[in-house]
Amino acid sequence: MKWLLGLLLWSNAVAFAQPLTTNTPYDLTSTLGAPISVPVRFDLTGRVSFKFSADAATSFPLQFHGAWEWQRYEFIPAVYGMNEDWVEAPSDMLRLQVKRHRIEGGAGIGSAVKLLSETLGLAVALVPYKGASFETRAFKKPTRGWYSLPLERNDWEEWSVGEGRDYQVYGGITFSVGAAFYGVSLAQAQATKQSRWFLSLDKVSDQYMRLRIRMDNWKKVGTTIGPLVASWEAALLKYFDHERSYLVDMHNPEAYAAVLALFKGRLDELQTASAVQEEESERMWQGTYHARYLGIPFIYGQSTARVRLEGFEIAGSERQLGILNIQVTNKGVLREADPQIWTVVHDVQDEMIYFLGLSQSLEKGSLGVKERFGRWMRDVGLNMEWPEVGKKDFLDARLMFALSVDRWEKWSETAVEASQYQAACKLVKLTCQKLSKAKKAIKRWNEVRNSESKHRMMQTAEFIVRHPLMWNLLLKLNGETLTVEFMAHGARWLPVQRVLTTETSPLN
Repeated sequence: MKWLLGLLLWSNAVAFAQPLTTNTPYDLTSTLGAPISVPVRFDLTGRVSFKFSADAATSFPLQFHGAWEWQRYEFIPAVYGMNEDWVEAPSDMLRLQVKRHRIEGGAGIGSAVKLLSETLGLAVALVPYKGASFETRAFKKPTRGWYSLPLERNDWEEWSVGEGRDYQVYGGITFSVGAAFYGVSLAQAQATKQSRWFLSLDKVSDQYMRLRIRMDNWKKVGTTIGPLVASWEAALLKYFDHERSYLVDMHNPEAYAAVLALFKGRLDELQTASAVQEEESERMWQGTYHARYLGIPFIYGQSTARVRLEGFEIAGSERQLGILNIQVTNKGVLREADPQIWTVVHDVQDEMIYFLGLSQSLEKGSLGVKERFGRWMRDVGLNMEWPEVGKKDFLDARLMFALSVDRWEKWSETAVEASQYQAACKLVKLTCQKLSKAKKAIKRWNEVRNSESKHRMMQTAEFIVRHPLMWNLLLKLNGETLTVEFMAHGARWLPVQRVLTTETSPLN
């Protein structure tokens, strides 16, 4: 179960000064960018051509894969303690500074054959790419630079408890075939294969470092419809990872030498008694991937993704799990990079269903969390007093709760009339106060809860996540309450941890 909580990231939120990295199933199974066809291509005569011609019905467009992401924020870690209420931190309190840099690049070539006109063609492309990601978590700038490894003992001594580094390198290749207009893709089938190595270092005490190593690979096969400014993707996924975790005594010369050897690519020395292997796991997943994008690439746009995985741990016991991840992120240079993420896990073995909601403000500040996440909480009946929020304060807010399958089934079997839902919408002034929209929502709810699909459990969970007011109404009709744990880390307030219930729902 320990690795499951790691997947949910909850352990990262409550551990002493651990990072607030959002490593969700979506991030594990998607690339940062996607191949595009550069509007330059060569025909069989060797000329640069933007259209097909009678004597050159075949051309060779250049392909490019590139993306860049850079984030910087700071927050007060849990090492200072947790508070039940919002308490503004003194300005001189040290903040953990997070700097993250990820870049991908690749190039390939394709072949396009004229179809019906000089501008429409059938295109085939093969694009290899490579990528890397670096993250540093530090209270002050390290002597050797933000992304430095502890290559000397002085580097390690300089780190404070709670600081750490993450490093990733990966590569893959994408094959696609589809229709293109003036070199711009209209629809295509594609297959991507990627492998990645991940290294994480965290200083957990003055003596010990926690070191995690993971190797993963995934395959994705699906289709994409639409040009760059408005595209929809659907795919099948297969994912595998192998992870090892070690606790290294940095006061032990042999152990420290093993860490340095790892930086040079030798892992075998860590297998000795110089380091304590805490955990080893292998996981295999399969599932579906859906995403859509609307906007101007690299400038401004919004990406919405949905990943549903089924899998089991293959080291030890075969633990069946169902995982649903819903993520909305704004992307581009002119953007508000504030991810809104929901992860739902159905654990078949202990008959529980876990919910984790996350709202993180990187650009718009704590105002974005209150407007989006706060509204969701209000609609579900989790009323909470928010502090004064602004557009410059970083805030990471999370909700976590678990329900038994029996309790969830009871709620999901509850019939709701469109008039009841419409009346509830009027109380909080949602668009579903219109009868037509209320009927549409109830129709979909009845379809999901009466479904014979083996995914019914996750389908009802997804509906409730997307329609929190329905959750509120179901609780009221069943005379029950929902209890959740709320946590928040930010740059302005001391860490907050409190228990909320729906007893003060606006529908009561």
